[in-house]
This record gives sequence, structure tokens and C-alpha cells, in this order.
Amino acid sequence: MKFSRGLLTCLAITAVSLSSANAKINNGNDFFKNQQVEVFNQPLGDGVKSTTWYAKPLRIQLPENNALKPEVMWLQVYSTGYTGAFNQYVEINCKEPVKSHIMTADGDKISFKASMAYPDDPWDDNFINHIDRDAVGGIFSYYCS
Repeated sequence: MKFSRGLLTCLAITAVSLSSANAKINNGNDFFKNQQVEVFNQPLGDGVKSTTWYAKPLRIQLPENNALKPEVMWLQVYSTGYTGAFNQYVEINCKEPVKSHIMTADGDKISFKASMAYPDDPWDDNFINHIDRDAVGGIFSYYCS
């Protein structure tokens, strides 16, 4: 009986934690509600090491009315864990995704397409600007769908 109660409690806690991660953005207030969203977790196959990608909301560009669903927004996206080196500001454009880009510390804009094409190699000079394709998918899934 104790085992069943413990299992049910564990499942309930898991369901609550997963529901907030799978929530969608319906308006400006929803955008700012979660200060950190896990958008993708990349296990490395050994069962111990992984890299996790997060997004933090910064600013809504369009529309300016918080009652409407955001179309263009700024996020801080970063990765932690085994190969976590990414920490950049990104502009997400839900209406025209090809206009979404990374803003580097130098003020350069790097398209997501170019960033995903950089080698996924920690010894490559462009690695700090490499964003994982699944992380991009997680960002658009959470903030734009």
C-alpha cells in the first residue's frame, strides 16, 4: 500500500512538472509567466551525461498589446551540461521563422540556418554560436504554436 501511494505521488509530481514545460503561449502574460523554460534535453547515450537547452523571456517586439499572442520576441537561450557553451540572445519571429536569428556579443546577426550548420564540435571556434536543431524546434514549439 505504501509503495502504491509513493508511486502515485511521484507520478502526480511528474505530471505537474511536465505540464508546465509543455504549456503554450497564448498572450503576453503567458510569455513572461515562466522565467526559464527547458526547450530540449540532449542525452549523450551513456545515461549520465546530457546537454539541456533553456530559454528565458526578455521582450515582446510585436504586438505591443499583452492580451494578444506574441509574434516577434527576444529570448535568452543557453545550454548547460556536458557540452553546454551556448548563451546568446535570439529574436524569434513566429510569422516569418526565416527572419529569426541570434544576436552575438559583437552585434552580428546569425540566422538559425547558419547557426545549426556550424559544427557540433566543442573545439571548433564557431561552437559558441552553434544552436542545436532540436533546441530550435523546442523554442518554436513552445513560443509559437
